[in-house]
Amino acid sequence: MRHCHFLTYFTLLISISIVVACTSKQTSSKLDCIASLIQEHPDSALTTIRAFDTSALNTRSLRAYYSLLYAMALDKNWIDTTDEAVIAPAVGYYNKHHDPERRAKAWYYLGRIQYNGHRYDEAILSLIQAAQWSIPLDDRFRSLVFQAMGDTYGATSLYEEALSFSDSSIVYCLKAGDMPLANASLYRKAQNLNNLKRFHESDSI
Repeated sequence: MRHCHFLTYFTLLISISIVVACTSKQTSSKLDCIASLIQEHPDSALTTIRAFDTSALNTRSLRAYYSLLYAMALDKNWIDTTDEAVIAPAVGYYNKHHDPERRAKAWYYLGRIQYNGHRYDEAILSLIQAAQWSIPLDDRFRSLVFQAMGDTYGATSLYEEALSFSDSSIVYCLKAGDMPLANASLYRKAQNLNNLKRFHESDSI
């Protein structure tokens, strides 16, 4: 009789595991769909993720993915949150799991959120982590990280450092062939040169 009870319990556990696995796969697919919208249709991505049934986020992996996409969607819609709780699940999870792209992005968006809250020392530390993990990633993302570092140093009046990171950002923008982003970094460079009273160089950009 005890053997039968054990088999019944074991069968139940297997069934539950299968249901959870299937549900997790469906949820991950839905999050993948949101991820595909973020670049070209950020408003739709944000609307969808805000309406997402978070009770379906039944694993740490899913909660981390959702957290990262939410932070990305806010950023793409020019919503400057200061709430670190938005990205905290992603930072905590990806910092312990080998996924350089998501780890780099989690640290990057944490840095951006800290920058929004004027916590510049913390932001720099987060962005250094993002830069470290962004080495194997695409040039456009690396340019964003370096410009964020430049912005943060500029906000603390460390204009020489800000200028250096703006230069790095421009290099990677050009490698990526993203001229709008390169122009934005050139504008930041001109601002830093102006702050350093190198007016002739600033005016020539």
